[in-house]
Amino acid sequence: MLRKFTLAATCILMSVPALAQGPAPERRPQSEAQQRNARIMRECGTEWRAAKEAGTMTGQTWRDFLRTCRVRKLV
Repeated sequence: MLRKFTLAATCILMSVPALAQGPAPERRPQSEAQQRNARIMRECGTEWRAAKEAGTMTGQTWRDFLRTCRVRKLV
């Protein structure tokens, strides 16, 4: 019984400082490079899913596909 109480009290005490800090700070806006990377990842992900559903991957992994997709998108 004491062990359960100690664990519960520890969890409560550990969460108090996080609450005392206030709201999370605002995030900086993404740079153009970060926005471009996010767009490329979304587009390549969409292409990857379509190719997998069509069965045209022929053993290619996501990493290999992403590498070639990034090259196509950056040119």
